[in-house]
Amino acid sequence: ANRAFSKPTDARTRPDLPGVTQVVLSGDAELYQPMLLARAEVPYRRARPEVDHTSRFTLLAEVSDAPDWDSADVLTDRPDTTTSTADAASFAPVPAPLADADAYSKWERSLKKWLQNQRSLTLYQSKDLKATSEPGEDERAFRIRLAHLAREARDEQKADLKKRYGSKLTALEKRMATAETAVDREAAQASQRKMDTVVRVGTTLLGAFLGGGRRRSTLSQIGVTARSAGRASKESSDVKRAEERLAQLQAEYADLDAQLTREMEDVDLTFAPETAPLDTVEIRAKQSEMHV
Repeated sequence: ANRAFSKPTDARTRPDLPGVTQVVLSGDAELYQPMLLARAEVPYRRARPEVDHTSRFTLLAEVSDAPDWDSADVLTDRPDTTTSTADAASFAPVPAPLADADAYSKWERSLKKWLQNQRSLTLYQSKDLKATSEPGEDERAFRIRLAHLAREARDEQKADLKKRYGSKLTALEKRMATAETAVDREAAQASQRKMDTVVRVGTTLLGAFLGGGRRRSTLSQIGVTARSAGRASKESSDVKRAEERLAQLQAEYADLDAQLTREMEDVDLTFAPETAPLDTVEIRAKQSEMHV
């Protein structure tokens, strides 16, 4: 509603303004100055992002011909008003436009237009985090909230990465354990085979030195010793293959673990709300929905 003081017939008489509602700002005063007090409720609505917010504005403007809303005082708090004036107070002269009741509807329209053009609602958006600031939330407060959201998003993505890579790493760990067991087994068998071969060689040499009726037995043992040496060589090859298989699995594990580390680091770089660019959304209110 628009309010004004009236033009008095003398300085001690409260002005009489037909069709104009007069209010007085609360508090003691010796002289009342005529000004235009405007209050407005401005709804801001939008489907995407979903916004349904109403802002309230209070403006106090001097009027000589028509109110200049750009020069008006935009009050943070709605002032207390009354209809009573202080005793023995004086009243400054009222400009003719303020005394014209028909002018107020025109000023109401001009205020709505000014509010639509000059008081749009600005919101900030983060595409990375799919978040939009709340009405009245400035950029600093929004970035602080984004930092909290980013931590939650990082934790969630890292948990997903650990789960996805964890099953693969666990499978490799089991395969490496099996390969290590195979290496130990093959090494033990190779060692035993070498020992058997050494013993057979020693026995064969001893038989050869003894000679005589044991010649035929010695020849037989030479054949056995040769076969034993061949098996020992095979066991050594088996050990080498088992060790190579283990080394291959260890390399695969190291590569997979390094890949997990890189992706975890990439997640940290993806969410940097302190420096990430923000989009702005300007929402202009409809004059038809304003209440002035």
